[in-house]
Amino acid sequence: MTENLDQPGSTPVEIAARRHGIAYLDYLGRLARLDSERALERLGLRPRQLLILTVLDGEPEGLGQRELGGMLRLDASNLVVLLNDLEERGLLSRVRSGSDRRRHLVSISRSGRDLLAAADEVLGSVEDRLLSPLGDGDRATLRRLLSAVARDQRTNALAAVRAERG
Repeated sequence: MTENLDQPGSTPVEIAARRHGIAYLDYLGRLARLDSERALERLGLRPRQLLILTVLDGEPEGLGQRELGGMLRLDASNLVVLLNDLEERGLLSRVRSGSDRRRHLVSISRSGRDLLAAADEVLGSVEDRLLSPLGDGDRATLRRLLSAVARDQRTNALAAVRAERG
């Protein structure tokens, strides 16, 4: 490694991150999570609930409950607790699949979409604060790269869930 890891003024996080980029992701994820939790609390949402609504918003036909849990890497019992709360608040609906009565399809409701739009607005402010050192082009590049990684992870998670079902 040719880079001097102990440059003057380097924080321990910066030193670790130059060795392992995942350290930066973890550190920035923690900062984003703390700020996001505070912002979402005003809307009565937790980050995992936001994630569920966000995923469902991209699925016009709904998504099987098992696929949703696999995609989000959530244990089935934890997912049910989250879905129950969102359903009680009218933010999503669950119906049995017509083709497989054991399968529940989960869909976002109009109220869920409205709350998601409000969350997008408050999280935009959080993102602006966190990414303030980056220009528009760098932010677009970062989003594109993160989207590619997330897309790959989603594909892998769905394949694993489908393989389990046989």
